[in-house]
Amino acid sequence: MASRFRRMAMVLLLAGSSSCVAEAPPADDDAAAEDDDTDTGDDDTGPGDDDTTPGDDDSTPEDDDTTPGDDDTGPDPVCGDGLVEGEEACDDGADNGLTACGCQVGCAYAPAGAACEDGAFCTDADACDGGGSCAAGPPRDCSDAEACTLDACDEASAACTHEGFDGSPLDLYDMALLEDPSTLDVDVLATRTVVSGLRTVEVSAVRYTSYEVNSCSLDPIRVEAYLAVPTSGVPGGPLPGLVVAHGLGGWAEEGNATGPAGDFGVVTLAFSGPGQGSSEGTGSTPDRIFDTVPDPRGSWLWGHSVAAIRGVTLLEATPGVDVSRLGMTGYSGGAVATEMAIGVDHRIAAAAPISATGHMDLAIAAAPVPGWQLDILQSMTPPRDAASPEWESFVRSVDPKNFLSHATADTLLINGAADEFFPIHSTVASFQDLEAAGVDPRLLVIENWDHGWFALYDADGPTADIEDALAFWIGHALGLDPGLAERPPEPRVDALIPWICYDPTYWWITWNCAAMQVSLEAPTGYDVAAVRFHFSVDGSLAYFTTELSESGGVWTGVEPLLDGTVWNSSNLAYFAEVELRDGLLGPSFKVTSVPSLPPGFVPNILPIDGALPL
Repeated sequence: MASRFRRMAMVLLLAGSSSCVAEAPPADDDAAAEDDDTDTGDDDTGPGDDDTTPGDDDSTPEDDDTTPGDDDTGPDPVCGDGLVEGEEACDDGADNGLTACGCQVGCAYAPAGAACEDGAFCTDADACDGGGSCAAGPPRDCSDAEACTLDACDEASAACTHEGFDGSPLDLYDMALLEDPSTLDVDVLATRTVVSGLRTVEVSAVRYTSYEVNSCSLDPIRVEAYLAVPTSGVPGGPLPGLVVAHGLGGWAEEGNATGPAGDFGVVTLAFSGPGQGSSEGTGSTPDRIFDTVPDPRGSWLWGHSVAAIRGVTLLEATPGVDVSRLGMTGYSGGAVATEMAIGVDHRIAAAAPISATGHMDLAIAAAPVPGWQLDILQSMTPPRDAASPEWESFVRSVDPKNFLSHATADTLLINGAADEFFPIHSTVASFQDLEAAGVDPRLLVIENWDHGWFALYDADGPTADIEDALAFWIGHALGLDPGLAERPPEPRVDALIPWICYDPTYWWITWNCAAMQVSLEAPTGYDVAAVRFHFSVDGSLAYFTTELSESGGVWTGVEPLLDGTVWNSSNLAYFAEVELRDGLLGPSFKVTSVPSLPPGFVPNILPIDGALPL
């Protein structure tokens, strides 16, 4: 009882005494283990600091504030645990720091611009993009400091390559340069008057500037030429112009210009190609012809065609020349230059290449005797063959097949059926190129005629045919004679079949023969002098000829054979020829059909060191 009373008294005393004042609590020093950091003035030094009290100095063991990206709201992120936490840019776990641009130690990507390798050989100076990826740098510099090589990077082989030209052959010609008359610098050395044919002709020896390429450098050269202008026997007004290009090993002579000028009544320029005659430059040696690596413009044939194009520019600048009627012709190498020129120079309105075609790769692949281009290759220093880079580059770039399908000139293609450089199957392919160009060409294939060697035995026939055809074509295509305005029809072989022939008197006597039929669109301005059928059973070396008779606009005939099976032979070649005449007393000329050749046809080419056939 007494103890309870004492406790109650104490309570009453504390509650009711007016002389007592409450004391302020002691300041929290965070030193106690149970400190919960909720007291005012918390200095965050106690073990229980939870970092939520203002003034927290973050010195507790649980939070040291040294981790990048710490937002001070919870446990620090751990870089390398595979989780992107807080302000981490990335976190690849154990892979951190193993890639150049990926997540680095510290969970940040490598900075933009840091060096890296994108895995491609053909890029250089690759750099990180700051987002974890390696961005490709600029293309690798593969320059070899050679002006004429095509420098490239080959990713497949992880190597720089330095090849020769492999672009479009048309790009080999800077036509703005070649058509510029201001750079011709024409010098007239001498002028005289001569009589050529039925005309008086003024002929001048001139020099003009053309170009050739040496070690990939375009070098100006001075070209020798003769310019012949008819001064009598021509109509008033501007005259057509004609460029005449000589063959390999040749050069221009005065007669090459005065002859056509007098015969046709055209202003004629005959020039000497680079290094030929008195022209500057490098001549047509075997090495120079196939000097195509690394720059196809190194070929003498390119330089020859450029000199011809510059000749067109000279004619265009010559007073009294009709610039809408410019033509070009040439023999052999000059025909090659003509065929190249008409693919790039669209000022040329008419062309008549003689004894040359494109598709020389067909010729050199003939077996057992290849085209004579192989002999030129083997005469190079050192000797080359059909697998040489020079020949492969020549076929891709300089061969006329690369230009004929782009021609715009009205073209008559003339070639011998047994030409050793340009055999009959390359003739067919080249004519088809011209057809593809849409110029509606015409063709003259001369039977039993090669690259001119046969002229030793038959100089009158084929040579006369060529001269007659050239005269007609120049007159027709350049508009010299209204009587030649009609385009000559192209004969077509409609049928060639095995036949049985017999003697009308002794009808039981029979023999094998073949019947052929040729049709011809009836001309209105020409008389049909003759239609002939030419065929060969020995690979286009020797031809037999059958004169056909006409009935109702169709020409037919038969040809006796000892063995009718030859008509199924892989060596059979045939074509039709029509001889037309400008009126009953006018000059005649010939055109032929496209030769028919069996699949896989291989021409019979004479060996270059063999005897000529008699």
